Amino acid sequence: MFTTYKNINELENAYDEERKQLNDAFNQIDELRHQTRKKCEQMYDHFLYLKHKMNYSEDAMIRMTRIIESFDRETNQRIRHHEMKLEDYKDELRREYLKQSDRIEGDE
Repeated sequence: MFTTYKNINELENAYDEERKQLNDAFNQIDELRHQTRKKCEQMYDHFLYLKHKMNYSEDAMIRMTRIIESFDRETNQRIRHHEMKLEDYKDELRREYLKQSDRIEGDE
């Protein structure tokens, strides 16, 4: 990953750039998580409104709650999976940076 860098300053700049991109990706995941939670709350509120206006049964309420919870659970699983991939990449990035940094310092 960083093997092409022979200068410590260039290596640090590349590492910092990769870390910034990772932080942006983590921020996007947090925003997605927030939007998903907000969307589920909106769906539930809409359903409660319709239940009141249309006189839905308690059975319909239970089914809709299960659907919303299922959507929320699946979305959170996908977000966590993506987050875990990013964490693995972050660890790999750090290891590669340290390895190349040691090589450069050893060559000097």
